[in-house]
Amino acid sequence: MISQYQTTNQGQVTRSQLVKCFDANEDLSREELSQRSGLTYEQVRRQTKNLCIEGVISSSISTNGKRVYRLRTSFIQKIGVSTVCLLIAWSVPVGTKFVKSKTYVPAQVAIECS
Repeated sequence: MISQYQTTNQGQVTRSQLVKCFDANEDLSREELSQRSGLTYEQVRRQTKNLCIEGVISSSISTNGKRVYRLRTSFIQKIGVSTVCLLIAWSVPVGTKFVKSKTYVPAQVAIECS
């Protein structure tokens, strides 16, 4: 991770705490994150920067001009369902002949046989 702050185990614990504060598609300011997590504003400031660098959260400016943060959906979650469907499709063997339970006789053949 590229950061001006040294990465520590405590910092990882703090980042985990912050990530747990987010709900899906919810924008939170640093003040709200500080209140929800019980961390100081300074801890939240440093760790939101690190989480943005890591790509875990994204930062934007809200309509009222405040900086807000949102939890990013991971790449796996975005393509997870499509990947599973694709893997299932690829697992079906090519060239397999399906056996029908009833014998089909075309109309031409049936007329010739009678």
